[in-house]
Amino acid sequence: MIVIAGKNNIAVAALNHLIFDLGVPVQQIAVVCNQTETGVDNWQMSLRKRAGQLDVKEITLEKAEKDASCFFSLEFDRIVRPERFRIDRIFNIHFSLLPKYKGMYTSIWPILNGDSHSGSTLHLIDPGIDTGDIIDQLSFELSEEDCSADLYLKYIKCSIELFVRNASYLLNQDWKATKQAKRASTYFSKQALDFRNIKIDFNNTAWSIGRQMRAFSFRPYQLPAVNGQRVVNYKILDNKSKVRPGVLLDETDEYFEFSTIDYDILLCKDRQADVFDAIRKGDFFRFNSLLNCLPSIEDRTNESWSMLMVASFYGQQDILEKLILLGADFNAVNYKGTTVLMYAKDFALKSGDLRIYNFLLDSGADLLAKDFLHKD
Repeated sequence: MIVIAGKNNIAVAALNHLIFDLGVPVQQIAVVCNQTETGVDNWQMSLRKRAGQLDVKEITLEKAEKDASCFFSLEFDRIVRPERFRIDRIFNIHFSLLPKYKGMYTSIWPILNGDSHSGSTLHLIDPGIDTGDIIDQLSFELSEEDCSADLYLKYIKCSIELFVRNASYLLNQDWKATKQAKRASTYFSKQALDFRNIKIDFNNTAWSIGRQMRAFSFRPYQLPAVNGQRVVNYKILDNKSKVRPGVLLDETDEYFEFSTIDYDILLCKDRQADVFDAIRKGDFFRFNSLLNCLPSIEDRTNESWSMLMVASFYGQQDILEKLILLGADFNAVNYKGTTVLMYAKDFALKSGDLRIYNFLLDSGADLLAKDFLHKD
């Protein structure tokens, strides 16, 4: 029995791949859901719900320990003890380039530390915490503009690719693993951060304050706040600070201006609702003027729609072209795996206007992509 234990889009995509791409019968697959699983899709898909749609049985971790022939931990929330299994095919995909960032909060540390790259690691599970031998890794670039929510979405995309690239080899026991390097190995526990008490440390350089802003901007979970208002972005000004760090120099509807150790900094207030309203209405000037009031060019609504998805669905071509110019992902997906191009197709069908659809194709949008329900 092949077991997928975990949550969210990565676990759902893995389940789909086993069934639809590798042809594994559903009777030979089981899932173990996280303790927080509700069976309801939110900003990520529910593994329990998808398993139910596919008639895949849900079992306990204890049963998996006895009956699994292959075990995949994909954002699983419990400690997996390999000595309790009767097999050695016990795998995990960890969101970092091991041996760096073992443990928790891997969407925060690379941004806080200003890393230029991150990635995902497929490794064997051993008795340690993310210390198992490495089977494969994939890496990607990080930019100064990425926030922790951006990094998480990159991890999901990268990890799905990593699973798809390796799943058939793992099932056929055709894989090799190498020990993790000792150098540059780091670890952070659950107690390393207190999310109930996230505060911007102004006794710092402007760049370091900006890193804090990016690292803690993950809309489904938390956004940093200053003076009781959520702040989501920053701009380092050219003028050097002349007063002690943390002095409020100015405030408008859109930003705070503070002094720091070196340069003054603007902290932009959260205006997501206004930005997405401007996109739906095609108000380019308003949209453009408020772009800095979002944490990311890939910022998502509660329904996991990006700005590019909204612009495509409502046929706002000038806004769509601006977003692509700024680097928005024209192959982004929502929590169901619905692509930007699928939203453009919806607009084309209801309006008869193919310009946005064709523009996305010409930009490189993937015509063959399927959503997480495996529909075109």
